[in-house]
Amino acid sequence: MPTNSFRGGQRRSASDGMQTASVKDNLRKTFTIHYRSEMDGKTYEGQFTVKKLSIRDLGQIGTIRSQLNGGMHYDENNPGVGIDEQTHMTNNMIAHLEVALLQQPTWFDLDEIYDLGLVGEVFKHIAEFENSFFRSRRSGGADQSDGVSQESGNGTNEGSGVAGSVKAVGGGAVQPTLDP
Repeated sequence: MPTNSFRGGQRRSASDGMQTASVKDNLRKTFTIHYRSEMDGKTYEGQFTVKKLSIRDLGQIGTIRSQLNGGMHYDENNPGVGIDEQTHMTNNMIAHLEVALLQQPTWFDLDEIYDLGLVGEVFKHIAEFENSFFRSRRSGGADQSDGVSQESGNGTNEGSGVAGSVKAVGGGAVQPTLDP
């Protein structure tokens, strides 16, 4: 009979051993980007691995975003109070990247990247991966995805400036992941 114990903030069961490892492996996605920046003229190529966000990860993202926002928030109903929408969305992307990325190319250093479109391209893949779990649940399980995905984003995306990049990432299918 399996025994349950609570250690380190996680409930563990004697029968969890092998099952837990395979579930964790199925909650990752590896993707490749190819991005041509108009801002610096460079082409960025690389492979990234992202994980499915846990409840603890979502809390951590909120904490990081709040720190980046200086404790303020964006309020679309009260413009001019708190931070602006672009800052909110940029800091949300940064927080997601810091928590969700398991592996990234050595050149992907947020302190050294100046093209927000490049950051948005990576974030888009993370948001699509997270949203894939919600689509599966909403469709009553019709999506038979096992949670593991490998895809290549080899279409060249031209950087179009900071404002356009954030709006493109923040609109449409990506928006549900932005505001938990």
